Amino acid sequence: MTWKERADALLAEVQAAAYPDPDVFGPKSLALVNERLDAEGVRNKVWMVMPYRCGDCGSLTYIEAEYGVEGPPSWREDGTYIASPFGIGRCERCGGDVTHVFRDVEFDEPREPGGETFTGLSGLPTYATKAFRVTREPWAYTTEGVDDDGNVIQGLSSQPFLSTPMRAISRAMAERKPRVA
Repeated sequence: MTWKERADALLAEVQAAAYPDPDVFGPKSLALVNERLDAEGVRNKVWMVMPYRCGDCGSLTYIEAEYGVEGPPSWREDGTYIASPFGIGRCERCGGDVTHVFRDVEFDEPREPGGETFTGLSGLPTYATKAFRVTREPWAYTTEGVDDDGNVIQGLSSQPFLSTPMRAISRAMAERKPRVA
């Protein structure tokens, strides 16, 4: 069975349910992406960089996407991918909303995360400061917001990827022991 056939079967299973349960679909979809990462030997490899811009001050943040996050295109066509967020929260400089600006930089070959430069939106060499990484299990977190009356509300959510600061990835890569055959 091809990756596309497997993804289509999972989608059909969800569509057949009267009320699709994200607690069932999410882990199954994530398991399919993880299986493909391992089968194709691209776990911890990145395939593109996604620029995000603050709507207030205009500062840019570049985030590398691991294989399985938004693609690459062949994975997206097969349905074996995890969507990335359009917004990534507040700007570290001014507190404005930071959103994706749709000028992704795709690489020809899988790359190690961190360290390598690429041409940014400004036309100058730059580098990514964060990465979207595929996790083996959905990552649970608490959300907090304010309702229309000004009351603080909290909720529990989960997502199938982590946004990791690049310095943490670089440190982990440097500390990684070489494989012994």
